[in-house]
Amino acid sequence: MRELVVHVEAFDVSRSRQIAAVIVEPRRAQFDDILVYVHRVGRSASLAARRVEWTPRGGYEEIVYSK
Repeated sequence: MRELVVHVEAFDVSRSRQIAAVIVEPRRAQFDDILVYVHRVGRSASLAARRVEWTPRGGYEEIVYSK
């Protein structure tokens, strides 16, 4: 399996899906699964606020851990 895991910091975590698309789209042919963990700025050591997973079959799926 070809998987990519990315951790990013964002001021506006509600834009997680758009952030993930910027990361995923140029790389989608290279990977079977891409996970993008979005942390609030300055809190990257803590649990991510959201996770966006992309797969060729399922597309984008977002999990909200905190708002």
